[in-house]
Amino acid sequence: MASDSSGGIREWMNTGSGKWVTGLGGLALIGAAVWGVWAFAAKGGYLGGKRAAMKDKGRNIIYICTSPPCGSTGKMHVEFDEAYPAVCPKCRQKSAVPGFKCTTCGKVFVKTESMVFRCPHCNKLYERMPGGLRPPPEVTGTPPPE
Repeated sequence: MASDSSGGIREWMNTGSGKWVTGLGGLALIGAAVWGVWAFAAKGGYLGGKRAAMKDKGRNIIYICTSPPCGSTGKMHVEFDEAYPAVCPKCRQKSAVPGFKCTTCGKVFVKTESMVFRCPHCNKLYERMPGGLRPPPEVTGTPPPE
């Protein structure tokens, strides 16, 4: 039964006009696929060209101003090759350095390069790991006898 309903289409595809229509339809599908791949690559791939634009524009950081009268904190945009201290957006002095926002107390302090550091406000311990900054695992139970 299925062969009876598709038999007319198959016979038509073997005629001169059927060959032209199916051939042009196939070429149109291939052309659309090539155009889609080209348009995707021309826009920068998955991110739509944003990756190159982000690289050209720099990055956002949390900063803290080390100038005593200012002491402001917040987010600022810097170039990737920015030298620190940078210009503070509030006081316009060259005293803004990268900061770190504590996940416990929410206060910002000067970012350190050491592998293990503490928040100077609430004393929370942080550890630098290959995947980024994270607090060390909490120790539960009693320590083993010595």
